[in-house]
Amino acid sequence: MIGGTSAAIHLGQLVFKLRAQRRWFLLEFRVLLLFAILAVLIAAASFAAPMLGWQNFAAVYALLISASFTLVLYLLLRFPDITSKTEEAVASTYAVTTLSSVDCENIIAEIKRLFDQEKIYEDENLSLNKLAELTKLSSHQLSELINTQFEMGFSRLVRRYRVEAAKKMLIAEPRASVLSVGLSVGFTSQSNFYVAFKEFTGVVPGQFRKQSGELSHDVASI
Repeated sequence: MIGGTSAAIHLGQLVFKLRAQRRWFLLEFRVLLLFAILAVLIAAASFAAPMLGWQNFAAVYALLISASFTLVLYLLLRFPDITSKTEEAVASTYAVTTLSSVDCENIIAEIKRLFDQEKIYEDENLSLNKLAELTKLSSHQLSELINTQFEMGFSRLVRRYRVEAAKKMLIAEPRASVLSVGLSVGFTSQSNFYVAFKEFTGVVPGQFRKQSGELSHDVASI
């Protein structure tokens, strides 16, 4: 538990360094802090076991472990891609000026081509490593390039392209189900699609389609 606490604090420090670039910084930081606190409480209960007595210790331990699992379950359901976001933040802190020998302008143009023309965001398995292979960069180099040149992390860049493509499909294909639209642009589940779509538009896909339809009707009636 002491090791877990140290790891959580260390990850929190890494995420804190990128607070200016992270849209989800407060969420990530609070989650890591909460896990650190839970780990400290479990460790303290373990050391205090002789004084608490076996029954009391078992009750406290079970309560804290249950709280930890409940928190993990809630986070995975409420924010399905939180682990990838935090992993991305941690990876970014280690990408220390690795672009001195990289032709950034050409690489940026290639990334835009892959997204705009090849539509690689439609690949549900697209990862930082896969894009790094396509651009012939290391994952650290690519992470640094995206964070500095696009002012967002890899995961958010992919979500932005997917949401933009989904917005066009929702309007152009009114008979297509919301789920089919989300899957066709690369999201792996309806929950991931809804969370990402609301992140960029402030509304869920169905509401966006309805509002767009009403706007089109109002314009046509003028």
